[in-house]
Amino acid sequence: MIEFGENIHFEGIGFKNAGDRPKLNPTHVKVSVFHALTGGWTKIGERDLHWGPLKKWHTINFPELHG
Repeated sequence: MIEFGENIHFEGIGFKNAGDRPKLNPTHVKVSVFHALTGGWTKIGERDLHWGPLKKWHTINFPELHG
């Protein structure tokens, strides 16, 4: 969980592999945002992450959103 102390604009989130420690690579991610007005979470992205010798980054893009 990442909490920001102010409103920010973002359109995606990135993940990098763990280099020489592949067992630490994330394999599945869910991205949700909390809406203070409604008091609930909204899922904005979900993906399985598959890593390989040339695959070092994954990016999940989603519609414009203000957190």
